[in-house]
Amino acid sequence: MRRAPKFASTPALLNCTMKRRIITLFIALFLLLPLVPHSLASSGVPYKGVDVSSWQGDIDWSKMKAAGIDFAILRCYSSKADGRFAEYYSGAKAQGIWVGSYVYMYATTAGGAVSEANGALSALGGRSLDFPFFLDVEDERLKDLGKQALTDLVISELEIFAAAGYRVGIYASQSFSKNYIDMSRLSGYDFWCAKWTMHASGNTSGPFLIEEQDPYEKNPGCHVWQCSNGGDGSVYGTASRFVDLDYCYYDYARGGRSIYPYTSPDPDDYAVPKRDITYASGQTTVGCDAAWVQTVLSRLGYPLDVDGTFGPASSAAVKQFQTVRGLSVTGNVDAVTRISMIAAWDNMRKGLLKVSFDTDRSVRFYTAGDPVALPQVYRDGYFLYGWKVVRTTDGARLTNEGFSASPGAAAALVQPEGYAATSVSWLSGSRTDLTFCAVWIKNVPGDADGDGEVTMRDVLMMRRYVAGLDDNAEMIMRLADSDGSGSVSAKDILIARRIVAGLT
Repeated sequence: MRRAPKFASTPALLNCTMKRRIITLFIALFLLLPLVPHSLASSGVPYKGVDVSSWQGDIDWSKMKAAGIDFAILRCYSSKADGRFAEYYSGAKAQGIWVGSYVYMYATTAGGAVSEANGALSALGGRSLDFPFFLDVEDERLKDLGKQALTDLVISELEIFAAAGYRVGIYASQSFSKNYIDMSRLSGYDFWCAKWTMHASGNTSGPFLIEEQDPYEKNPGCHVWQCSNGGDGSVYGTASRFVDLDYCYYDYARGGRSIYPYTSPDPDDYAVPKRDITYASGQTTVGCDAAWVQTVLSRLGYPLDVDGTFGPASSAAVKQFQTVRGLSVTGNVDAVTRISMIAAWDNMRKGLLKVSFDTDRSVRFYTAGDPVALPQVYRDGYFLYGWKVVRTTDGARLTNEGFSASPGAAAALVQPEGYAATSVSWLSGSRTDLTFCAVWIKNVPGDADGDGEVTMRDVLMMRRYVAGLDDNAEMIMRLADSDGSGSVSAKDILIARRIVAGLT
């Protein structure tokens, strides 16, 4: 159901001359004002992903999504187009999985590089990518070219991809990038690093099964890290026995900034530790395990920073927790303490409303009766249609619960009216999440009908508005709501008058 925008004063009451001035003024402002930075929270954990090719065979993308996969990097070309790229692309997109792509490099000559790049672009078919388009540089025959010649070829292909409008990067192992490529010349491109670490079982042959790899502790300092070639295909929905696993430390799809080092305010974002977390003088435990301990304690009310480093402050907080719980006071998190922490967190979250905002990946917690406050986010050149509400309770997803975004409220930040946690019974189940998804549309100056293009129809419509022949509430809202309040008020008119008079 649509909601009409609310106006503090109706546009029909505005003086026609003032309306013309305001419209002209705000068209100019849309053209001249710089982009307002979009604030992004520093919290968050690295995205988990896979990279696949036709070798994976049939893929159940719903199973992939259920296994916690955020992104998939799909091979599109390897001397010829990958026969399953289009199928994989559609399957991943249908599940809301972000997509990147890569081409396996065979080219050893300048002409071969151009041909390979054009073949890859043809295979992509103009499809948009959420993640970069990577050039996979690992083939044995490339080693004989020498660093300078190989780097020249790599750059030539990357530039062709970039000219086609893609964000680009290079894939290589640590050893290959160190010994055969001049990485100093590639600093302006993203780096997808292959670095497989042996599983604790001491497996020295075949795929390394690293399902519990700690991304915080083993990050090699890259944009994307291929941490394993041994993900269990039965878990991730592939017909193949194994699938490559990756972590991404760069927020490509939500603003383009690094999310490493990272912290998260939600214990559920971290795997529960299976090892003891200990501290001794001069020795600290670093990683997601430490971050989980810190996050649980901070949510339980202990004053503790979440930095992924289990040092003296963390150990002291653990001692306080152990004292309250009647446990052996050691300052270390052994199996008994860990079980008690899990029980405490599970009990506490029954009375919490976890709210996340997909515009900045921030997470906030509310207790029963607290109003849910949405972030105030604006971007010049974009209109916020509203917020789509998604509630998750014990796995059940309910969309648009109690609220629907209204395209008519283009310039206003629309909030669900009265949306609050009013009682513990409202927070049913052991886990209740609520996500607010912002719905944006880019504004094109002069685009009167909001279709994303400036056409003769727009020009004719604008002439009618300026001449006072049409009184369109949405147009006045879009062009004259100077303070972003969602209404055209006396304050907006005063602001416009000052700007027109040159006082502001």
